[in-house]
Amino acid sequence: MLLFTLAAANTYAALEQPVAPTAEKGDERTSVERFTETVKDPSYAHTILPHDFNLMVDLLTYGKQTDQPREYTRSVFKMFGNLVKSAEYVNPSAFSSLLRQIPDLVAHQFSLTEEKKALPDNDLFGCDAACYFRNTINSVLYDRFSTEFDLFRKEPEKFLENISGQLADLSQDHLEMEQLRQAVIRFLEIGLGKLIWSPQDGEKTWESAKRMGASLATLLKDRIVDDANDLVDLYWTIVHRYCYFIDVAGSAMPLLTYQQIKADIENKRPLLLEMEEQEECLESRSSVLNRCLLVGEAKRRSLESTPATKATVEPTKPQEPASTDQTTPKKTSRIRGRRGRKNR
Repeated sequence: MLLFTLAAANTYAALEQPVAPTAEKGDERTSVERFTETVKDPSYAHTILPHDFNLMVDLLTYGKQTDQPREYTRSVFKMFGNLVKSAEYVNPSAFSSLLRQIPDLVAHQFSLTEEKKALPDNDLFGCDAACYFRNTINSVLYDRFSTEFDLFRKEPEKFLENISGQLADLSQDHLEMEQLRQAVIRFLEIGLGKLIWSPQDGEKTWESAKRMGASLATLLKDRIVDDANDLVDLYWTIVHRYCYFIDVAGSAMPLLTYQQIKADIENKRPLLLEMEEQEECLESRSSVLNRCLLVGEAKRRSLESTPATKATVEPTKPQEPASTDQTTPKKTSRIRGRRGRKNR
């Protein structure tokens, strides 16, 4: 679907026109052909994509500008989700930048045709997909009976045929929207599950995790993610991944960073940890994170208290070599004594 759309596009000049041949290689490939070769190259998924999602953003931007159907957007998320699977890690800064751009690029595809008549704007946030769809259908039925009741009395078959066709289109619209939503959620799960921070960034690693949590909340507000349970699941992915980072590289972070993060969790209650757990039997995200921080801080303190670490921090001065004037006479005196005994 994706390549077919790009190859058949007439409004996107960069993908439509052939690339000018170079003097050295005579490259006459189209942009679509070069795009295909780029994503097929294993080095793209392993070394480029983890740090740069610009190609994905470009494809989503093209889809919005040319009013592509939801199937196109879904194919973009599915393709890059599979590419990220082969990456060893994902750069948090690059993924956070992508999260901030997703609402503007795809939010327009998460609205039903008749949805503005269904619910007031202030009720959209608290209504799940089933409730949302049910109210939309009720709105369509009410509107049709209100405006075409005379047609219903005179020609009931024609009236029912018209309204059934509208409801069928609405159902198909809703199905495509849900398929796209699940593709987006799967992509987010894969990307968040590959995050890895640098211990040299210290407290900035925690700030990065909080920013991604805030960006995910925006997806819920724009109905890209419409279920609070899905949002909590994504938050769990970030927390577990950050705990993994602490377990692997936390001993390289300064102790001050641990104190700052724990104070932030206690005083500011970031959105990443704010939403209630859906299952009461589960340990809270803040409790899990605090336990990981305590273990990481203990490892760091243990590392600083070991003699080997102290030696690397404060190397001892090398001892001065003993004077050769003191050792040489002793050796010569022994040699002379042995020679004297033999002569005797």
